[in-house]
Amino acid sequence: MSATFISYSRNDSNFVQHLAAALKESYGDVWVDQQSLMPASSWRQEIVDAITAADNLLFILSPNSLASPVCAQEVNLAIELKKRIIPIVSADVNPQQIPPD
Repeated sequence: MSATFISYSRNDSNFVQHLAAALKESYGDVWVDQQSLMPASSWRQEIVDAITAADNLLFILSPNSLASPVCAQEVNLAIELKKRIIPIVSADVNPQQIPPD
């Protein structure tokens, strides 16, 4: 499985696709749902499995991701599993909206 899982809002897909391409070129081991999910799969379970297997979770911080329940679930799972969480700011956000964890 990948060393790095990218958690993001689909509304930020363009930013994520460029970031993932650059990371794959430099480090090679990145999991992004649009590139890594198998067709007709149980996507929720694949995401859980990918986060469980990953060393890191990159959280793409944007107003979209902060409003996303799926992103919150991904980050909470990473916290529960004691994964390294690396925030990447892709758009201005209100610092008070960022969860302390």
